[in-house]
This record gives sequence, C-alpha cells and structure tokens, in this order.
Amino acid sequence: MNAYKCKASGCSLLLEPWWADDTLNGYSVTIKITSKKAALNGIKVGMSYDSVQAKLEKKYGKSSVDAKDNEINLINVANSYIQYSFKNGKVKQIDFFHS
Repeated sequence: MNAYKCKASGCSLLLEPWWADDTLNGYSVTIKITSKKAALNGIKVGMSYDSVQAKLEKKYGKSSVDAKDNEINLINVANSYIQYSFKNGKVKQIDFFHS
C-alpha cells in the first residue's frame, strides 16, 4: 500500500501505512498548516502567542501545554504530536502527527 499525499495552498496531508509482522496495523497521519483559512483546535495561523496559550490551557489544562519561546507543544493529548510554531509572536505553522 502506498502513502497518500494531498497538498493544497497552505495545507498538506500525508497518510502512510505502518506495518508490524507483515500485518497492516494502521496509518500515520501528518498535517502541516500554513494557511490562515485552516484551523486546528480552534487555532489559526496569525493568532497571537498569548491567545493560543490561553485557549489551549483552557481546553486541555496547563499540564498538557508546553510553552517555549517560539513554539507551543501539546503533550499527552490523544497520543498525538501537535506543535504550534511562532514568528514575531504570531502562529506561523501548525503541525499535527498521529500514528
């Protein structure tokens, strides 16, 4: 089975199968958002760092939000990797990975 990749302006989706013992166990999903038209968890490109942090902490709790200088990572949320990258205090890119 091949990977599936879809790319539109400002958003890409990659769906790849993963195998164990010659058995298809599922798919990994990778999403990258750079468009202001798309959102993840109600967060859009261009939102301010403080508003993103507050919104995520309200939704998931402070212990699930790892805020650093130029990125905010969600941890322990549905076995997914979610990262919000910032430039000049605004969301530049959103990355999501789940397997």
